[in-house]
Amino acid sequence: GLVAGDEESYTVFKDLFDPVISARHGGYPADGKHPTDMNPANLLQEKIDPTGNYTVTTRCRTGRSIRGFCLPPSNTFEERREVERVIVKGLLSLEGDLKGDYFPLHGSRSYAPKPTGMSEEKEEELRKAGNLFQEPDSTLLLSSGCGRHWPDARGIFHNEARNFFVWVNEEDHMRIISMEVGDNVDAIFKRFCAATEGVGKVLRAEGYDFMHNDHLGYILTCPSNLGTGLRAGTIVKVPKLSARPDFKAVCAKLGLQARGTAGVDSVSTDGRFDISNADRLGKSETHLVNVFIRGVKTFIEWEQKLEAGENIDAIIEAAKPWEPSGGAAPAAASSDPEYPPNGLTAAVKKLPEWIQLGCGNAEYICSEKGATFPGDVCPDALPDLSEHNNFAVDELKKDPALYDKLKGLKTSKGVTLAKCLKTGIDNKGHPNIKTVGLVAGDEESYTVFKDLFDPVISARHGGY
Repeated sequence: GLVAGDEESYTVFKDLFDPVISARHGGYPADGKHPTDMNPANLLQEKIDPTGNYTVTTRCRTGRSIRGFCLPPSNTFEERREVERVIVKGLLSLEGDLKGDYFPLHGSRSYAPKPTGMSEEKEEELRKAGNLFQEPDSTLLLSSGCGRHWPDARGIFHNEARNFFVWVNEEDHMRIISMEVGDNVDAIFKRFCAATEGVGKVLRAEGYDFMHNDHLGYILTCPSNLGTGLRAGTIVKVPKLSARPDFKAVCAKLGLQARGTAGVDSVSTDGRFDISNADRLGKSETHLVNVFIRGVKTFIEWEQKLEAGENIDAIIEAAKPWEPSGGAAPAAASSDPEYPPNGLTAAVKKLPEWIQLGCGNAEYICSEKGATFPGDVCPDALPDLSEHNNFAVDELKKDPALYDKLKGLKTSKGVTLAKCLKTGIDNKGHPNIKTVGLVAGDEESYTVFKDLFDPVISARHGGY
């Protein structure tokens, strides 16, 4: 129900976009940080379809927008042509197995080397193969403004092997697609990564770059595609599994979504579905591809069980999406009162009480050892630090206002200055051995509390 007209739309209208993004992306916070990981080495090395009987084609696709231009809902006629020119120049510079040619839509007069676009026969051939977008026959696209001036400055680039495609000026400036017959996700993703990096490198050499920020990842027209913009999908034959009335819920249970083989609004009548990852934002590219790999592999295993007449209700009930911990969601916290987080183990109970106090679920508070600084919220004022000997306290003594500046801040994961500083306040240190007096509670601690960390790091590392 909402599209961006340009990159700035997400900030100017953030009071509307932020809650819409949060609702669409499972509670993604307004201050969230989006991770990126395009390293193929981090993919699961598993065959989706060992028999080769269920998958038809597999693909990875993403969108990219060129910074400095309006997005397709708001492009002027001239601007859209300039976007085409910039992108095509970059694409025609690709080499090796990515080398190919650009074909404007039939009837487009925007591209001088092909002044009337590709032939109608070529266009129909690409569409029948599922490699070219349709004309804007959806009111979603027409109402958004993406159909204006059609077909001018729209087209497709493909390599000679026709397993790498780039759509130009459809819903986004670019849709980058890597695909092939079968289920070789590793090869598809490697080509996808090489193509994305190759296009980006050429654009940067021309003074352009992709729209991207740490919060929303890659910026695209529709908020549903923010973050990675990535959809790893396969057309898979699962007639028995898809006949279940709860099939949509089963997909969601494994972090997947299903659509008909002809696009987002299409339906399936023969048990063939385009199954892909459901999430885009808040998880990295390799994370989402792994969710897809494990999920579709599981679907095929379930289809085989149904073919054998087995009941899979209990298996589905227990199923969870892949997690980076190694393929299963983390184990639930123990309910044992003699084990963390509810209690202490027998071995810990044998230790002195001052040690036991730090091995449970609560912050370490031990008056016997002088460990009384809170670990959650900073007090209004620091205690007496005259006898302390560590780098952190030295900085706080040099600049008393620094504590007041930082004490109310916290990272996106909730780490406070108190958590970082507690060890340095609780421990005065040795008169002849200077300790650091500061720890990081998460990666972001080094930036949120940089006014304290930076001088401490410099002092500890010889002026770094």
